[in-house]
Amino acid sequence: MNTIRIFRLVAATVTIAFLLTLYLFHTGRVDLSLAPPTIILLLSFSLAFYVGLYHDFALENPIRRTVAIGVVSVILVASLIWIAVSVLFGGIAAVFEIRNGRVILPPEEFLPDWWLLVLLVPAGISLVSGAVLDTERPSYSAPSGLHELAESPIYFALTCTIIGLWSVLFVGLNMVQRIVIIAPIFEELLKFGVALTIGAAIFGRSIYSRIAIALVIGCIFGLVEHSSTYAGEPDILYLYRVLFHSVLTMISVAVYTTFEERNLNDLLWIAPIYPIVLHYLNNAFAVLSGVVLATTPEGTQLVVSIVFGGLVLLLGVALLSIAITRHSLAAVLHREPYLFLRGVL
Repeated sequence: MNTIRIFRLVAATVTIAFLLTLYLFHTGRVDLSLAPPTIILLLSFSLAFYVGLYHDFALENPIRRTVAIGVVSVILVASLIWIAVSVLFGGIAAVFEIRNGRVILPPEEFLPDWWLLVLLVPAGISLVSGAVLDTERPSYSAPSGLHELAESPIYFALTCTIIGLWSVLFVGLNMVQRIVIIAPIFEELLKFGVALTIGAAIFGRSIYSRIAIALVIGCIFGLVEHSSTYAGEPDILYLYRVLFHSVLTMISVAVYTTFEERNLNDLLWIAPIYPIVLHYLNNAFAVLSGVVLATTPEGTQLVVSIVFGGLVLLLGVALLSIAITRHSLAAVLHREPYLFLRGVL
């Protein structure tokens, strides 16, 4: 087994620990106050992994490489311990219920505690498969200027993350302006940036591993947004929120990776454009429907929201499928927005 495959297995182990932690957040067995340090730890692992394995910064200096690998090793050991403790004392009880010595599934509900596993398990399988099967060592160039920023996934992703995070946290507008203007642009940049940083740093150019990471990041965003802002919403809207953020994040990452593989460098920076548009339509509809349907029964408002949300998800899944399977069509769909924005900017 070569070095690349060993490192990918290490990455898969840490990722599984992260997915398990996310599930324990969801079930309430781990407090959400630990979410920020968990994300910081995962980003630290991703960057240390990238520097230690791929970047010339460490490859040319044995001491730097040793430090980077040391950080990776410490987080790996912590992840293995966490997996063991969680599975033995919390994981089994979180998924199953034991009655009279028999292990049974929880009672049927619309959203049982384990529903998030329907998304996380396929993501975990895709990540492990990508880690084992993809042994290519990617070479990411450092941008020589702003015009080349999008050609380096790590630099571009970190830039999107910083811009998105700063805007989401500190741009001071009223609630409607934040929902309609800030959220569609900068939330999508934030999710795309975090997902691409982790995916590109750990799993190279494997499109399915990157998409799996995007699915996980979208789930996290939906979970945190629900818990912090919309905790009282119906389960159907909670489910839609998680799927909505997951699908949009997967589209951005899939489009970027597809264009990267086909050397369509001029289109790389516009990868999040359609998720931004879909997010804008979703939020604008939420505001307008809230005004127009204010005097109608709550049941009617919910049905309208579900129908519109279903259409948004169908369109999102169609765009994701095109990005993965119809590369030429994906390029055509992004060429016109690129030319328009280039003319405007």
